[in-house]
Amino acid sequence: MSAAAFAVRPASARQLAGTGVLLRFALRRDRVLIPVWVGVNTLMVLSMPNTLKSLYGTAAERADLVSRLAANSSLRAMVGPVLGDSLGALTAWRAGVYAGALAAVAGLLVVVRHTRDEEESGRQEMVASGMVGRRASLTAALLAAAVANGTLALLVAAGLAGQGATGAVAFGLGLAGVGMVFATLAAIVAQLTESARLARGLTAAVLGAAFVLRAAGDAARDDGSSPLTWVSPLGWLTNLRAYAGERWWVLGLFAGAALAQGRWRTCSPAAGISA
Repeated sequence: MSAAAFAVRPASARQLAGTGVLLRFALRRDRVLIPVWVGVNTLMVLSMPNTLKSLYGTAAERADLVSRLAANSSLRAMVGPVLGDSLGALTAWRAGVYAGALAAVAGLLVVVRHTRDEEESGRQEMVASGMVGRRASLTAALLAAAVANGTLALLVAAGLAGQGATGAVAFGLGLAGVGMVFATLAAIVAQLTESARLARGLTAAVLGAAFVLRAAGDAARDDGSSPLTWVSPLGWLTNLRAYAGERWWVLGLFAGAALAQGRWRTCSPAAGISA
């Protein structure tokens, strides 16, 4: 694009100019990180049905497990409440909290890597000196996180479809939702901090707090209904109730949180990382 063509574009378009190029560059840089993260998380989830089937092969054994887990507040704090006795429901219970946390970690790492890390290395200054919009770098980082989370959702939904397509789709979207909530949070924190290490640390601290709040709520109640559970995005994943009477409206919480944080990012005076 020539400088003259760039100059005559509408202001909103100029702010996002170059986003596609930066997204392709981000995905090329993360050609190892994203596939490894998606692969590990997917394998952890998809290996669970066979593991559970080998341990609890009959409906009676699974029902007995559920009744015993309902009375174990310590285990609920660690893993979350179990909401059904099917292999799909037990998979969502056993893998949900930790797969969601892994999605959150990957989302925040991708965004910080392509924002604050880029500025600290000096590459952001070089990019900004060209015909690249002010918000292009941050938008490309979020899109890279969205690609990763979308791939995770697709693979998990496809892999668990044999346990029930509806629950598989709900669980896959829930994991992606957790990842995007923390990706957009990382985008905000990256604007408000001066170093990538601090941005990663603060976002990870919020994730830790979300885990603790969920754990306290799930220890208190065995159905995920505690207000402390509802405060945490990890608790939203539980309350999506994949394979246990899906609550599709809970996906709106993930979308609303991600959009609200993205809106703050767009409207903030600090929306350009190098501003």
